[in-house]
Amino acid sequence: MTETKQAILDGIADGSIGNQLFAPLSAAELDALIKKCATDAGAPFESEAVARLAATKREDLAAFMRARSRLKGTPPRGAAL
Repeated sequence: MTETKQAILDGIADGSIGNQLFAPLSAAELDALIKKCATDAGAPFESEAVARLAATKREDLAAFMRARSRLKGTPPRGAAL
């Protein structure tokens, strides 16, 4: 993996893309993401969604774990989360 690609992946895992730091998901945004998963299995794996979930994990672990549990229950199962 190239250094640039790794830096991008590390940033996303920390809740940022480039120089933009993302805010945690609100309860309403999480509900919208879960609803979107019913028709788009890739929705939680979009860069911004991953960054927002990482920000949620960093700032509110309990909320992240609830979100993760709900996402794992959506088709076709978000086991990779």
